[in-house]
Amino acid sequence: MPASQQLPELVCPAGSLPALKAAVDHGADTVYFGLKNDTNARNFAGLNFDEHTARVGIRYAHDRGRQVLMAINTYAQGGDISRWRRAVDQAADLGVDAVILADLGLLDYASRRHPALRLHLSVQGSATNHEAIRLAHELFGVRRAVLPRVLTLEQVKKVIEQSPVEIEVFGFGSLCVMVEGRCLLSSYATGESPNSHGVCSPAKYVQWQNTPSSLDARLSGILIDQYGLDQPAGYPTLCKGRFDVQGDTYYALEEPTSLNVLAVLPQLLDMGVAAIKIEGRQRSPAYVAQVTRALREALDAAGRERHRFMVLPAWQQALNRAGDAHGYDGEAHHHQSPVKHRLHHEIHPAHAAYLRPEPRPQVQQPGRHDGFARAKHAPVHRQTGDFRILASLAYSLARRQQSRELHLQHERMVPRRQAYRADNLAPARQHQIVRKVIVRVPIEAILA
Repeated sequence: MPASQQLPELVCPAGSLPALKAAVDHGADTVYFGLKNDTNARNFAGLNFDEHTARVGIRYAHDRGRQVLMAINTYAQGGDISRWRRAVDQAADLGVDAVILADLGLLDYASRRHPALRLHLSVQGSATNHEAIRLAHELFGVRRAVLPRVLTLEQVKKVIEQSPVEIEVFGFGSLCVMVEGRCLLSSYATGESPNSHGVCSPAKYVQWQNTPSSLDARLSGILIDQYGLDQPAGYPTLCKGRFDVQGDTYYALEEPTSLNVLAVLPQLLDMGVAAIKIEGRQRSPAYVAQVTRALREALDAAGRERHRFMVLPAWQQALNRAGDAHGYDGEAHHHQSPVKHRLHHEIHPAHAAYLRPEPRPQVQQPGRHDGFARAKHAPVHRQTGDFRILASLAYSLARRQQSRELHLQHERMVPRRQAYRADNLAPARQHQIVRKVIVRVPIEAILA
């Protein structure tokens, strides 16, 4: 990194006014927030900002020389898009430094109605290449693009080299096993997805069941996790649940904090990344403070030391502790997870660094996309489309093993005291919710 080049902005989440203040006080350059409605992809009850708290938070940040971004990063639904347009107008009136948008119509509206308002292309926009980013820049004047977490370090570098705008990447938090925001798991389980309703695990579908020996967390009837009576419980998010896979209970789909770029900060600086974002607007102020402080110190050290930079154990320990405390901060039972992560959190550049070692295969699901998920009470075993979704998910999760054949055990969902089993998923060691038939077919036949 040339001596004249500035450090990337540290962009931190603000799901509430206390979280915003915690981020600013512990070293954030920029904070991002959303409103209390479905224009915001973290639309959890008890979180986010109204007009008053937004003005207070913006003033608090600006008084301390920090920037504020407003996320309007869901997609307007149907014929009534007035709520999303009002959110854009409100952002301009509040005096935010930029808005984060994904919907092309909203980008067009914002660029025409508020030409002085700085526009950032949301990760929900799924711009994975420089041509897509260039088009957004030319059509709408986008000044920054947030890259999806499916890209490798080398791919991020190529995008930065050829893009006409600033590039922002995620630095800590959760990976997404789907293409950003296109959550088939959430749509399958609840009929609602982040891009259409602003939340991946809507609180109205969350159920807590007490048994004589445990507390069960369910989402739309699906067992997500199970806790002992003396164990604190985390918010039940389907992709971050713990499942019984061949007798081993662990985070089968995704760990709550599976993205950590500490070890590759010098590479990101050399590439010219403009901003590094912390995921977690649904997290507590304590989480925001802890993660912001650790990454602030690490980023400053990387700027000073460049390729002599080493990850200090204290930073890693702080992020590990924050990762263990992954509960949602808006409802009851927002406690720490009782299980330590099985994967070591220090990331080797060859393995996780910024993300995956190879691009994720994209599979189109005919007739199954945001807004067209199955009916909420439809039987799990009735539609072949459901089976195709599960097969597609299993395929993406099995790619590292290069398995060309999947063993899917289908079992009707019934209440039980232990997490669901997936005994026949040895190639991917991943959980699938299925029915009472064992199917053994080549994946190409399933997805043909």
